[in-house]
Amino acid sequence: MKRRLLTATAIAAAAALALTACGSTQEASDASPSAAKITVTDAQGTKVTLDGPAKKVVGTEWNVVEDLETLGVAPAGVADVKGYSQWDSKVPLTGDPKDIGTRGEPSTDTIASIAPDLIVATTDLKDSVITQLRKIAPTIVIASAKSGAQLETIKDTLDLIAEATGTTAKADTVWKALEDKIADGKQEIADAGKAGTKVAFADGGTSCRTRSRSVRTRRARSSVRSTRSSGSRTPGPARASRATRRTASARPTSRD
Repeated sequence: MKRRLLTATAIAAAAALALTACGSTQEASDASPSAAKITVTDAQGTKVTLDGPAKKVVGTEWNVVEDLETLGVAPAGVADVKGYSQWDSKVPLTGDPKDIGTRGEPSTDTIASIAPDLIVATTDLKDSVITQLRKIAPTIVIASAKSGAQLETIKDTLDLIAEATGTTAKADTVWKALEDKIADGKQEIADAGKAGTKVAFADGGTSCRTRSRSVRTRRARSSVRSTRSSGSRTPGPARASRATRRTASARPTSRD
């Protein structure tokens, strides 16, 4: 009998320890939300704090939407859904994003109805519109295309969106793939004995600008230049890598 009592006591003690452990786990779980907060600084120098990686995101410009899809984040709201699908077939929309209106004048009422965790806008929007967006949800603003710094702008945009959505590892993989394609394109040009040759480059569309520059000085810029007349969008990594392949296979021209 005594042995049985000791055994029962041991079992009770073990159960008490188990309950204590469960209590400790609960406390740690309750503390996790504050530890998951994310603070990023956007292109305007504004610090934006999120409760955690954004999952329900609205993009007001197409290059932003492409970056979200590339990072595996299906946007909840997209400006001019039909137009995006025509502009970018390389990275199609997933899910069922709500159309928030035009890229220049997104509907703040529609965006508010989505109740997003994050809004990603660009410096193309008026300050008054961005102010309204910040009242709806945390909003980060990315820089529009910068002449002479296209690759840098693409990477800054991708990294900022990745940080806000908790997808930095994916962003690293995407960027490495782009760098590899650029390197391959440069090597193809060199192997063909065309390094330094002037070419006429046009990124298709109903309206485009044809430029003639040295391949050596343009090999990075031409891969990322958005030439559509509808706006100063800097394309995402997917469209940039596709442009790189076209540049590598471009035929020389006698134009200066």
